[in-house]
Amino acid sequence: MNRWTIPGNLSDQSIAETVKLYHGRFGWVIHPVERPVKGGKKPLTKGWKKLEPSFLTEELAKKYFHCDPPYNTGCVIRPPHAVIDLDSKPDEGSSVLEWLNSRPELVTIPRERTGGGVHIHVRCDDLPVFKKAGGKPYEKALVAPLNDQVTAELYFDGLNLVLSPSTHKNGHIYRWEVFGDIPTVTWLELQEWFGFEEPAGCKVKPVETIGEDYWRRYQGDLRTLDIVAVFQKLGLGCELVDADEDKYAVECPWRGEHGDGDRPWTASDTSTVIWKPKDKFPSFNCMHAHCEGRRLQQVLEFADSGGVNIDEYCTTMRVWEPGQCSKDDRPRVILPGPGRPDSEFAAEIGVVMSPKHQWFNYGEQVVILRVVSLGEDYEYFGFHPLQPVEAGTNLEQFVQTGRLKRDNDDVVFKANSLRREGASYLLSAPQLIRQLPKVLRILDTP
Repeated sequence: MNRWTIPGNLSDQSIAETVKLYHGRFGWVIHPVERPVKGGKKPLTKGWKKLEPSFLTEELAKKYFHCDPPYNTGCVIRPPHAVIDLDSKPDEGSSVLEWLNSRPELVTIPRERTGGGVHIHVRCDDLPVFKKAGGKPYEKALVAPLNDQVTAELYFDGLNLVLSPSTHKNGHIYRWEVFGDIPTVTWLELQEWFGFEEPAGCKVKPVETIGEDYWRRYQGDLRTLDIVAVFQKLGLGCELVDADEDKYAVECPWRGEHGDGDRPWTASDTSTVIWKPKDKFPSFNCMHAHCEGRRLQQVLEFADSGGVNIDEYCTTMRVWEPGQCSKDDRPRVILPGPGRPDSEFAAEIGVVMSPKHQWFNYGEQVVILRVVSLGEDYEYFGFHPLQPVEAGTNLEQFVQTGRLKRDNDDVVFKANSLRREGASYLLSAPQLIRQLPKVLRILDTP
């Protein structure tokens, strides 16, 4: 994945230099828009909605961005790039900054300062494709009011945005004010943070982040498939020959087609092997000519035809089902979001954490027991109030939090950490606190 990093000195660079970064390093679709005296936002190129990165040649870059004065910098948004435009024009963005400062999960994301607020830049791999009823693309930014002063707009595929260091018609110069790596977020997070909704009357097509493939036939995660047990179930020979490579000599399912198929199989026959690497798909290879092109897919199809349920040999399910656990046997819990209120999440965390005796209710506050230091020479074992900044990572010792994501026709679980704001709601929720073991004090014992 091409990394998008906003350098700390970008605001000191010229339009020509920033265009080189946006286009040359990031692969963004950069094109000229009018100079400030003519409004500063209208694209100069006909058919700009269909532009691709290859549009901006070296000659065009010199023509539009090395001149004096240069044209403003336009960007046709293309996936996975997405931009959130936060505006409070009457107070020139003051309300935007006030709102942002109350959202710790957002303040560190790279952003530009505009005349009326900010542009927050993110990557979003699963942003749906919005289509009108007739099948044409939906070509307006999604709008969501955040409060009486602040409005959020989401710019996505095919929409045009003016980038720093362009100049607004009122004289304001766009500039980057938060730097660093542009993060990858999910569509669900954008909905949760800003309240964006799918456009009314539009058809929504989920993004196919992974192409069609044979493994979609199985609900199990094939990375956790016990392929050795599958061969054993089929009554085929299977012997470890190299522990360092997780390599096994196996009896080929199509051995009858081999020229030596009438001979008994022995473990010394390594012409057919499987590999069972950790956290990767198993692989199959047979060196006989009749088996050219046969790989894991064909092995699984052979097993299916023999009545073997492949999903039963996967330790983790790829497709979501309630009560599911992670690979290391932690319960999976869905984070709060649309259709999943904080109270429901807190109640489920209470059910999971209460019998573990790791989180406690001490004075209606969530606490943990740990060694507390007072200076260099004194330590004691006592209560520590759990803070929002540490609650997410502490919780991940016992559960795997995440969100549900649509992968074509399947719903899958994608691991995701509990954000600080969500942790604040969790630690204050009575649905959690009343389930935790209640502790009054610690008693010294001889």
